[in-house]
Amino acid sequence: MSFGASLLRTVYRLSGVKKAFALPEDRLLKAIEKANRGRGFFLPSDHKAYYEKKMIGGFPCLVVRAEEKPVKRAVLFFFGGGMVIGPDKGDAAVLRRLCFGAGCDVWFPIYPLCTEYCITESYDMAFECYRQMVALYGGGNVSTCGFSSGGALALGIAAHNS
Repeated sequence: MSFGASLLRTVYRLSGVKKAFALPEDRLLKAIEKANRGRGFFLPSDHKAYYEKKMIGGFPCLVVRAEEKPVKRAVLFFFGGGMVIGPDKGDAAVLRRLCFGAGCDVWFPIYPLCTEYCITESYDMAFECYRQMVALYGGGNVSTCGFSSGGALALGIAAHNS
């Protein structure tokens, strides 16, 4: 095992994340609620990119662009968090790097979390976001990606489309 992998494994063990999911339901929900304080939708105020808020199915989506007008391609990027923890302000830097590095617009939907909504509502919002993107950018010009549970949403869209 590489040094980096060993380090990540040690940090994971020490973090107590695995133990948190063994808590009784009421304590687990309180821990999730605490983790979500200060998280959710945010519209960055820096001028490093063009930011836009779109409402999709009653939920916000952050659109990050290098230019004011849409380009020809876009990425639909889903955050992780087990579908129970929302995104934080640190995600803006990742979205900007992806936008400028790939030369495309980045859509970042704040899908409904499973602590308050059914998972089908998360997928409904994701599909509607994808549908709107295809209408704007055209078929074959929209890619999906995500990490952790966000990766599951990205794969769900791919499975749905095939």
